[in-house]
Amino acid sequence: YTYGRIGEHKLVIAEPVEIGPVNAAHCAAHVAQHFVNVRLALMVGIGAGIPGGKIDIRLGDVAIGVPREDHPGVIQYDLGKYEQGDAFRRIGALNKPPRILASAIRALEGDELRDKFPMRRILRHLGKQKEMFRRPRDSEDVLFDDTFSHVRRGSGCSACLASADKKIVQRPPRSSPDQPITHRGLILSGGGVVKNPEDRARLRRGYESAICFEMEAAGIVDELPCLVVRGISDYADTHKQDGWRGYAAGAAAAYCKAVLLKVPADEVEDSVRMKDIVDNVEATHAIARHTQSTTQNLRSSDQLEKIRHWLNPPDPSTNLNKARDQHQQGTGQWFLEHESYTRWKQERNSFLWLNGIPGCGKTILSSSIVANLQQHSGTGRNVLYFYFDFNDSAKQSVEAAVRSLLCQLYSRGSDRRADVNALYSSCGRGCDQPDNMSLLGAFRKTLEQAGETWLVLDALDECPKRDDSFAGGLLAWIQGLLDASLNTHVVVTSRPEQDIQEAVESWARSSDIISLRTNLVSDDIASYIKAQTRSLPRWQTRRDIQEQIEAALVEKANGMFRWVACQFDTLKNCLNPRSVHSALANLPRSLDETYARILQDIQLRPENMAYAKRLLQFLVYSDRPLRLEEAVDVVEVDPSRRPRFSPGDRMPHPQEVVRYCSSLVVLVKQKDETSGAEVIEIQLAHFSVQEYFQSDRLDQYIAADFAAVVARAAIVEVCLSYLMELPRTPDPKEVREKFPLAQYAAQHWATNAAIVERADKATCPVVEEYLCDKLAFPLGCGLFRPDKSWIDPDVWQVSVSALYYAAHKGFVHTVQKLLGKGFEVNAQGGVYGNALQAASFEGHEDTVRLLLDSGAHVNALGGYYGTSLQAASCGGHENIVRLLLQRDADINADGDGRFDNALHAASYEGHDTIVRLLLENGAHVNGPGQPSAFQYACSLGHYAVVRLLLDHGADINERNGPYGSALKAACYYGRDKVVQLLIDYGADVNVREENSSTSPLLAASISGHAATVRLLLDNGADVDRVRTPTENAVYAAASGGQLDIMLLLMENSTQEHRHNAFWAASLNGHDTIVRLLLGKGAGVNVVSAWGSTALLAASSQGHEVVVRLLLDAGADVDMISEETTALLEVSWGWGYPAVTRLLLEAGADISIRNGGRTALHLATTHGHVALVELLV
Repeated sequence: YTYGRIGEHKLVIAEPVEIGPVNAAHCAAHVAQHFVNVRLALMVGIGAGIPGGKIDIRLGDVAIGVPREDHPGVIQYDLGKYEQGDAFRRIGALNKPPRILASAIRALEGDELRDKFPMRRILRHLGKQKEMFRRPRDSEDVLFDDTFSHVRRGSGCSACLASADKKIVQRPPRSSPDQPITHRGLILSGGGVVKNPEDRARLRRGYESAICFEMEAAGIVDELPCLVVRGISDYADTHKQDGWRGYAAGAAAAYCKAVLLKVPADEVEDSVRMKDIVDNVEATHAIARHTQSTTQNLRSSDQLEKIRHWLNPPDPSTNLNKARDQHQQGTGQWFLEHESYTRWKQERNSFLWLNGIPGCGKTILSSSIVANLQQHSGTGRNVLYFYFDFNDSAKQSVEAAVRSLLCQLYSRGSDRRADVNALYSSCGRGCDQPDNMSLLGAFRKTLEQAGETWLVLDALDECPKRDDSFAGGLLAWIQGLLDASLNTHVVVTSRPEQDIQEAVESWARSSDIISLRTNLVSDDIASYIKAQTRSLPRWQTRRDIQEQIEAALVEKANGMFRWVACQFDTLKNCLNPRSVHSALANLPRSLDETYARILQDIQLRPENMAYAKRLLQFLVYSDRPLRLEEAVDVVEVDPSRRPRFSPGDRMPHPQEVVRYCSSLVVLVKQKDETSGAEVIEIQLAHFSVQEYFQSDRLDQYIAADFAAVVARAAIVEVCLSYLMELPRTPDPKEVREKFPLAQYAAQHWATNAAIVERADKATCPVVEEYLCDKLAFPLGCGLFRPDKSWIDPDVWQVSVSALYYAAHKGFVHTVQKLLGKGFEVNAQGGVYGNALQAASFEGHEDTVRLLLDSGAHVNALGGYYGTSLQAASCGGHENIVRLLLQRDADINADGDGRFDNALHAASYEGHDTIVRLLLENGAHVNGPGQPSAFQYACSLGHYAVVRLLLDHGADINERNGPYGSALKAACYYGRDKVVQLLIDYGADVNVREENSSTSPLLAASISGHAATVRLLLDNGADVDRVRTPTENAVYAAASGGQLDIMLLLMENSTQEHRHNAFWAASLNGHDTIVRLLLGKGAGVNVVSAWGSTALLAASSQGHEVVVRLLLDAGADVDMISEETTALLEVSWGWGYPAVTRLLLEAGADISIRNGGRTALHLATTHGHVALVELLV
């Protein structure tokens, strides 16, 4: 709470922890409960103006919820009933503002008619005191047409204004353009953020006079006497107007002050207290609690979806389900009963590596392990798994595995979500991706919180990026999972590849390594063969044939389930005993020979060979499997004919596409990640199939077609031929529905074309044809734009040129041809603004050189990074940075992009070699920017960059940006190495800005970084250097339940701070902290800085364990505070009867009076029947 005075009125200011009506209701209920003499409430803040209609509302104006004939001033737009025909009838009209405040509003209205504007005078004074409350330029108040969407998510509107497609609503100038105007009328309140014109129009329907949207009033107005005042900071559209937030908030506050100065103090004193107005205060709490209870699961589910969307993890359950479907009952049981597996489940930090030859059933066995662990009552909740998958590029990296496992951990319970939620918040609530160190740190902390955990990682050999720098590589990361501070059981499977074997053997015991040799899996294979043989319908009655098949396959299987499966595909086609005998007599000796025979059989049907080859080229080299409907269109494209594709040529039975190359491909049911609908994919049947087609073991007649460049060139030709035959419709959704290959073709052709062009050193003719097709190329860009794949596909509508596209993909030979055809080298458009910036960011040095030689402006402004130099610096491309500087790039240019300059960009990304290059060429080390390049590097832990900047004169004690100082930035994120470096260079460990209450020690404590706290204390951080009771590290650690930090801080804290920390720990239910402080002599009955005892704090929140601890330590149950009701009433009124009973058992005096009333009186007044029965 913040306390103050306006005129003769005393004020208490409270801010909800989060936005939304439920949180606002809780906040108001707390105020009403703790400040019994409060009479009136004003809800002050920002809102979204509703343009159009008769009211000319603009940014910085003020909206006041005032009743008119057709409305009460505030309406809850999302409360109502769905009636017949999906019609929605609103029933969310809320209470009118209190009479006293309504009179003051009319008085101010009269002042305005006489050209008196006290609000404006107050606002001018506020702007002089704080820069954040100063009015932006009127030119920054732009109302875009409803049809023009925001250009760049997460940033301002500079790119929108630069867009050739922008549509701005022209409005007449105001007579006093630099002054806000007050609008009295209808405010629409609800639980959601309105951020697009479609929702704005829909929700406003029926209330055309509405002036503003906001998110809190619906939680309070109907329960408490309240006036809603909102400063207009945006237009409820897709555009970002963040620059108006401070001024809009100040304008609303200024109006409220003007209102209060019109209200006579004696009238307020004569009015009814807020507590007494609400007939049943308990009902207010119950309503808020009930609302929160009913929405808690929805909110939790919504948060899970937000985290899942942000982490974007691949779904390994599809691999698990596929393997379980292929599992033969009874197989794998030998391993589940093996002593090594039993020991692995029981030993702390245990490890197993199961290795074996291709096709020996490793993936099926890993699925059996997962199923076994999930069925065990003591392990199911903490069983995690990930399947590396050659078929899916999204499942081929360590980072993908970490994201998937972290998301699994997060979804298993709220007790391990704190660190992920904190990381999500620090990344702009999902707008930015976490850096590798932060992601790994969150995963490790979440593992620690989860406790004992079982991890199953399948097919390490199908991770082609095993030596990736992420986490030091796959095998180093796995070894780190066995750290003593964790309690993890890890089992991995793979082929015995040399790098995997050498790494594992260097740190694992020999007993941790199990080779799935033939003798171990022979019984499983025999069971599988027997089951498959008995399922052959043709030989159900011929036991002799069945026995022959079983004997032959068991003898030659050599531990390979995959080999056996292929032989059954052949045997299913044997129509008589003679053909069975022939097949068994000529069984292939290996998987290679098996695949060669399958191809020979396909070749015997020439009409199918072309289709099979086409399908296999896509599956062997595609980044992802094809969906069934995509595969059908793939085989029907014929680049040599016109039209190259016709829907009428599609197969009538799509699933028959697998018959072109059966045994080599399979159909698999998957769940669409976006819609959740079930889809069917066609995949290579096994990793060994892909290996075979990419090897040098193919027969000559087909080997050339599966050389990487030839196959990828075929993919490019098919994709672009398909795109050039699509109907010329402006609706991409319609195209996707009717032409299922369109999205794949638009998304994947360029990646393959880049590989082909680099290899052939020439342009693919079909690429040039497509890029110059004035109808097909824009349609393809509408389906997929590679420069905006990371943002909402419907947000960025700026058109791009073919030259820009080619430059972005690094098609240097194509760029040269397009320039020869007259394409403008400096054409504007696209996320990166121009071709040079696109090529610079992507690291295409030859393309950058060609564009510069062809007249590209090296200092052209615009695009996401502002300049090409900033783009190259951010991308980490040193050679391009050097080249651009040689061509006179302005090293300190701003460009109005994501960063303030090139040094900012390189520092943010941690590219120390580029930082050095920029500094050596004159970059301003202390240039403008909030945060500065130095603070960026410190907050992200880029040690080498921080040292470079310091050595080149970075101001170690600069005060600006969101962190205030570089040291605080590093402390917030626990960058200990950087913290030590800054201290070594003379940073003040007790630094505190004039407008900030946060010290480095408090920053580290709030964020839970114990090692950072220890480092600061060792270097002289002052625990007791505080301004208010809440602005110290002890209080922060106690509030957050950070026991390790509390132990560090205790010895250096004052008794007063311990008392306040004791109260905070009690309020938040942290019993371990309470025990610690009791042991250190905390006064159990001491009244905190907020006027209440620890017992009252714990009771009001229902923390039964803490209440019991306090009572056992001698807490006085009969102590009451001037600003609070009796303990019994508080605990019961908040819905915690168990706590009330504890207090009664401890001897609470039911006759004690608070404000003249006993607990029985309060319980009777508020209708607590059960409490009355207890008391009497």
